[in-house]
Amino acid sequence: MSGQYNRWERFYNQVNLWFNGTVALSIIPFGLAFLDTQSEFPGPPLVVESVTNILQVTFTLIAAFLVWLGLTRSKKQLAQIDDKEIAEKLQSYLSIKVKSFLILELAAVLGVIGLYLTKNQLFTGLYLAVMFVFSLTRPTFEKIAGDIRVSQKALTEWGKDQP
Repeated sequence: MSGQYNRWERFYNQVNLWFNGTVALSIIPFGLAFLDTQSEFPGPPLVVESVTNILQVTFTLIAAFLVWLGLTRSKKQLAQIDDKEIAEKLQSYLSIKVKSFLILELAAVLGVIGLYLTKNQLFTGLYLAVMFVFSLTRPTFEKIAGDIRVSQKALTEWGKDQP
C-alpha cells in the first residue's frame, strides 16, 4: 500500500498523523467535560470556589507559558536546521514539530482539566484559544518548505522520487 505514495506524500502523511493525533487527544475529554456543564442537571464543581479562582489564574498562566514555549522553541530549533540533505532536514523538522505539538497539547489539557474540576467556562475559552493557536501551526507544503529553507521546486522534485 505504501508503494503508491511518493516520498513527499509519505512524509506529509506522517506529519499530519502526528498533528491530527495530538489535536485529537484532548477533544473527547473536552467534549465530555463541556457537555457535563451544559446538561440540565450539571454535576457540581469538584473544587470549592476559592480553589477555582486559584486554578483559573494558575492554569491560564501555565497554558500561556506553554503556548509561548511551544512556539518559540520550535521557531528557534527550526532556524538551527543546517545544510543537510532534504530527507535529514525533514526528519529534523518532524522531530521538532512533534515536540511542539505535544507542548501545545499539554496547554490544551490544562483547559480540559480546569473545566472538569471547576465547571467554569473560562476553561472552555482557554481550550479553544489553545486549539486556535494549534490550528495556526498546521503543517502545509509552503510552511514546511519555508521552515527547512528549501525551495518548493526542490522539495517537489525530491518528493517525486521513489525510495
